[in-house]
Amino acid sequence: MKKLAILCLVAVCFWLACTKDTFEFTGVDCNEAVTYDGQMQEIIDTNCSYSGCHDGANAPGDYTDYSGLSVHFGREIFSRVVERVQDTVLGMPPNYATGGPKDLSEEDFMLFNCWIDQEFPEN
Repeated sequence: MKKLAILCLVAVCFWLACTKDTFEFTGVDCNEAVTYDGQMQEIIDTNCSYSGCHDGANAPGDYTDYSGLSVHFGREIFSRVVERVQDTVLGMPPNYATGGPKDLSEEDFMLFNCWIDQEFPEN
């Protein structure tokens, strides 16, 4: 009986510890402007338009500048970057990509969301 009481106490402690977990993300404020020139160009150059991907020579679309990327604004970018974030093939960047990262960092993902919500401002 004593072992069961200790086991229950340990289980309650774990449960209480887990219920106090909170997600803290302090790096992105969507109330501030997120622009292509200010934040997104570097993210896109690193994760999308590097050599062998959306560089105008290989994958569909030339994301090396704002005008080439703007053709895909709207539903297409939202679907590929946000909705399919867990899809290792259809989500961007895909896991089979060579030469670039396999996933956006949490901060870059949040910036992408803000930029989409702000309707893709250039500068």
